Amino acid sequence: MVQHGVWLGILDYACGHGADCGAIQPAGICFNPNNIYNHASYAFDSYYVRMGRAFGSCYFGGTADIAVVAA
Repeated sequence: MVQHGVWLGILDYACGHGADCGAIQPAGICFNPNNIYNHASYAFDSYYVRMGRAFGSCYFGGTADIAVVAA
């Protein structure tokens, strides 16, 4: 299991290097549920999309996976 501090570091990286994390800030539209896992999921997705879905832009130390949803 990934420790809380590791999640915080990876979340800080994503938000500091291109992810749009405004929505997961207090009073943001995606702040709730207020937990590290939901905030990281949002930030990782934002980072991945903003990096053009480039290979390797969704690694985050092995804490993220790419999910494909059939339409």
